[in-house]
Parts: sequence; structure tokens; C-alpha cells
Amino acid sequence: EELSCLAVWKEGSAHYLVGKMSNEKHHNLPFTDDNSYRCFVFDYLPEKGGIQMSQSADATCDGLVSPWEGSRTMKLIKSK
Repeated sequence: EELSCLAVWKEGSAHYLVGKMSNEKHHNLPFTDDNSYRCFVFDYLPEKGGIQMSQSADATCDGLVSPWEGSRTMKLIKSK
């Protein structure tokens, strides 16, 4: 999967990102315009030099309350 960032903003202490997903390697599971947009909420992890984020289940940001809870969660750490 590949994510193209379309917008980033901050509301209060929460950071949000909206992006378009694509699946270059698995052509049998293509993303369409109807299901390719996702919202993410994220927070910086300064002690680890990374980001904690959660992904929405659909194109809205509804229900995303924390980088630790969501349809899909991930921790991104920069490799050394």
C-alpha cells in the first residue's frame, strides 16, 4: 500500500492527515475513488523519533479520537 498525503491540520492537540491510498503491488485488490480516501489522527513520539497513528475505516474522520485507537493503528519509527 502507498499513501499520498492530501492535507494535514491540527485541531486542539490532535493532528490529522487525509490521504489517498493506492495498492501498486496487488492489482487484484484495486482501490477506487469510492474507497481510496482515508483519514488519520497522529501524534509525535519525540523520545523514539517516530509517529503513532490510527486510520479511519472509511473516508471520514468520524470516530477517530486517538492515535492509539482506530480501524488500523501503526507506529512509524525512522530507521537508523
